[in-house]
Amino acid sequence: TLDIKCQYSENLFHHISKFPEDMQLKEDTVNVHYAILQFHIEAHGSKCEENFCFRYMRHMAMVCGEIVESGWVYTNLLLMSVREMGSVCHKTLNNHWGTYNWQKVVSFGTSFLVSCQWLPLLTDVF
Repeated sequence: TLDIKCQYSENLFHHISKFPEDMQLKEDTVNVHYAILQFHIEAHGSKCEENFCFRYMRHMAMVCGEIVESGWVYTNLLLMSVREMGSVCHKTLNNHWGTYNWQKVVSFGTSFLVSCQWLPLLTDVF
């Protein structure tokens, strides 16, 4: 999901055709669904909301999609350090993102249990 998905979707496969052959996706062999994060969709206007909003996509109504961006709050703290590192900054950022992803995996069981406890209430409401 990207904020610019409404614009990006128009020429995505044209740009992909410029990739090296082994990295290309063929439009007729993949099924791509474009979406814009819930937090950002309001600023795009009604046309984008109709076409790219999670709320109107099958099986996606309860997804906000913001988890993609939530990790930035932790890496923003690294700014003062990594900007002085040169090329090793990429390794540092990858290590931090790897740790963040590992923590999400480890805590998945607890998060899933909490979500399941909310399920009856959400089912009644919706």
